[in-house]
Amino acid sequence: MPGMSGWDVLEAVRLRDAHMPIIVITGAPVSDALASQAGVAVLKKPVDITALNTTMQRMLNRRWAV
Repeated sequence: MPGMSGWDVLEAVRLRDAHMPIIVITGAPVSDALASQAGVAVLKKPVDITALNTTMQRMLNRRWAV
């Protein structure tokens, strides 16, 4: 993503929809402050497909429950 980090993208998405669930997949170290934001899940590369599926289901269920 030229000119933007994944965290910049996350901030831009939050400006458009503060309640959209977001899954960040990264190989880089993540600070606790970034990873602990409401509605944000962080998975480490290489991503485990089962963990990704579980995370997606959990986050979508929370969104629809609101």
